Order: sequence, then C-alpha cells, then structure tokens
Amino acid sequence: MHCFRFLLGASLLASVALWSGCAPVAAPLTKAHAMGERVTVGSLVYNVFDTQWKAQLGEGADARIPKDRFFLVRLSIGNTSPADLMVPNAAPADDSCQAYCVT
Repeated sequence: MHCFRFLLGASLLASVALWSGCAPVAAPLTKAHAMGERVTVGSLVYNVFDTQWKAQLGEGADARIPKDRFFLVRLSIGNTSPADLMVPNAAPADDSCQAYCVT
C-alpha cells in the first residue's frame, strides 16, 4: 500500500511537470514608437530625437570601421522619480528580434 501511494504521487508529479513543460512560451511584448514621442517606462521617460547611419566613426587612422554600418541614436532620458535611478543598458533589436551590440 505504501509503495502504491509513492508510485501514484511520483507519477502525478511527473505528469504535472511534463504537462507544464509543454505550455506555449509567450512572445515578449514589443511596441514601436515614433521618433520624438515620449515613452515612459517606470519612472524613466525616453525620447529619441535623432538617428543616423554612418559608414565610419572618426577620421584618418583613428577611424572605426564597422562590419556593416553604425546606427547612431541620440536620445534623452528623464527621471520622474525623486530618487536617483540607474539607466538600464540598451538592447536594440531589429524587426526579426535580432539583438545588436551596444558600445
């Protein structure tokens, strides 16, 4: 009887674990915003005011040459909280969710 309860409990636990592992993964919620539009995330307010594509950064021997091109984004970030906040690292991605390095 004790062995039967143990096996019943173990099989129930295993079936719940397997069933929950098959749940569909929710896609991350993303939303595009127009340049110049104020976007509030928590206590931070972001505003992109300029973007440019560059073939290189700098001149002469100090020029940095990218693999493809540089995409420069100028933005302002405001803090609406009375406390100091750290701005999280940026993680830009394209339409197919391909992430890119930020330097």
